[in-house]
Parts: sequence; C-alpha cells; structure tokens
Amino acid sequence: MGEKRLGHRAAAGQRAAERELVGEFEVAIAYHFEQAQLYRRQLGDDDASTAEAGRRAADLLHVAADRALERDDLSAAAGLSRRAIDCLADDAASLSELLVLGCESVLSSGDATTGGALVKRLSERALGDARLEAWATCFA
Repeated sequence: MGEKRLGHRAAAGQRAAERELVGEFEVAIAYHFEQAQLYRRQLGDDDASTAEAGRRAADLLHVAADRALERDDLSAAAGLSRRAIDCLADDAASLSELLVLGCESVLSSGDATTGGALVKRLSERALGDARLEAWATCFA
C-alpha cells in the first residue's frame, strides 16, 4: 500500500512541476508519467489514475512529437508518437490524432513494418469517420 501512496505523491508533484517546466522538458516529464503508469499496472492498479498517468504522458509526448516533425526530425517524431500511442487505451479521445501523426512520421522515416501496423490500427478506428478514413487511405 505504501507504493501506491508514494506513486500518488509523485504524480501530484509532477503536476506542479509540469506546469512550470513544459517546453523543452516534455519528454522528460512524460517519461515519469510513463513509468508511473507502468508501475501502477505492475502493482495491479489498472484504474482511472493509471489511465490518467498514461493520458498525461501521451499529451506531453504528442507535443514533443509535433515539434520533432516540425523540425523534420522524423526518427524522433516516430519514436515519440509510438510511445504516446502505447500510453493510451483504445477508446482514448486523442488516439486518432496520434495515430495520424504516428503514421506520418513512421512511414516518412522509412519504417514500413511499423507504419503498416499503425495504418491498420488507424483504418480500424476510422470506420464511419470520413476524415480519418481519408488519412488511412492516404497512408495505405
């Protein structure tokens, strides 16, 4: 039970630090949320707090991946977007945009194997959404 309390305190401290340090430190802050999510799952706590840690990590990694893509650092954008996608549940609201970003960066970096898996996942999620279906068709 002590590990849970420690995890909650660490997350609260991270929220305060996040507000002050976001900018060039998104990836470092996101790493801590990724680790919090991983540790909570290892402890058997796959609950709302665990999902929130993943969401916060994904949000920060999404910002960092966007920045990497803007500066044409395809390798970084691909890695960051994949990490962000891995932090989210299949029903997360931001997953669609991350899948589009992931497809763009991964395929542009030349990784057709990983890109193909992301395109498949985007295609499955796109059913009934004309905009996402268009992106999936574009990437396929």
